[in-house]
Amino acid sequence: MYIPQFNPRVRKNKKSGLFFFEIRDNEGKTVEYQSGFNSKRDAENAALEIQQKLRQGYTLDRYTSLYDWFQTWYDLKIRPKKNLSQETKKNYKIYGETLKRLFGDKAIVDIKATEYQRIMNIYGETVGYDYLSRINSIIRKTIKLAQSDRIVIEDFTSNVELFAGKDGQKPEDKYIHSVEDYHKLIRYLEDNLNYEESVVNHIIYTIAKTGMRYGELIGLLDEDSKLEEHYLHTHERYNTTAWKWTLAKNDSSKRYVPIDNKTIKVLTDMKNERERINKQLKIKNKVGFLFFHYGLEHGVPSVATVNKALKKILKELDIQPLITTKGLRHTYGSYLLHNNVDMGVVAKILGHKDIQMLIEVYGHTLTEKIDKEFKQVEEIMKKI
Repeated sequence: MYIPQFNPRVRKNKKSGLFFFEIRDNEGKTVEYQSGFNSKRDAENAALEIQQKLRQGYTLDRYTSLYDWFQTWYDLKIRPKKNLSQETKKNYKIYGETLKRLFGDKAIVDIKATEYQRIMNIYGETVGYDYLSRINSIIRKTIKLAQSDRIVIEDFTSNVELFAGKDGQKPEDKYIHSVEDYHKLIRYLEDNLNYEESVVNHIIYTIAKTGMRYGELIGLLDEDSKLEEHYLHTHERYNTTAWKWTLAKNDSSKRYVPIDNKTIKVLTDMKNERERINKQLKIKNKVGFLFFHYGLEHGVPSVATVNKALKKILKELDIQPLITTKGLRHTYGSYLLHNNVDMGVVAKILGHKDIQMLIEVYGHTLTEKIDKEFKQVEEIMKKI
């Protein structure tokens, strides 16, 4: 069944400075046009609402393509979510583009299990397991949506086996699992903090002591650092790839992160030095970035710059594996678990909505801890 896609395009009128959108069908014919929007986001939201209404005029059935069913799933289940950032929603659109490449306009009823396995095998040769698994999961949710509409189709994903050509990162390579090495890294950073030269070591140190995501940390403003109250408040992120603000990953990501006295001193000294140099050079930290540095074009360093510096330090200290700031976040989480901090508390500090992510990342190290807690539950229930 053929369904027009009604592709929206948002642009800015150079003369008026206002935004407008135009929606075209697959043949390039304009079917809707509106102008006079003050922001690009307002225009995009209006265009998406019109797009959805246009698409609802077409009945979805078992002969509708997998891609069209995905678009409906996205419109109903993903796009309306207030707690998902625009960046995350954009990623889902990219997954949709992958489905379009893999299956074209093939009707969902015509996709057989053997064909699906063959397509996933071929595609799996070019991507890692995590991405392949995510695509499979999205297709499965799309099928369930169709089935919930009483569309009679087989779940051709039910018995698929996923084979990825690119090796995914092994769990033990995601973080430093030697307590001694973790301490060595922190001591090195404490001994090599020179704000006038660079703010990078301060950033690495703070991630090592808080487990914050890079975008969360670099997006901290002075007003978010409640040093006297021993916490940092993160509620939005700053993307140093696009150099723009994005929403928090989810509601659980908006949180207060505890900091110790050493970290408070490091940040206090850094802020004092920052203000001294800014005053001397007559430079203003207009945005109010906590980790602002006068020598940087955007005021803060990119994640690529910090990852490069971190790996250089790890090589110098002969610490394996050579992790990124994300791995340093995992190291922090692992260290808390190693010191018997409750999994629910660790999940909350790291900004996860539950402990599932901890189990996925640290599953091989948590087995003993989980077994011990299960035994405790058994002992408690014996008393009833």
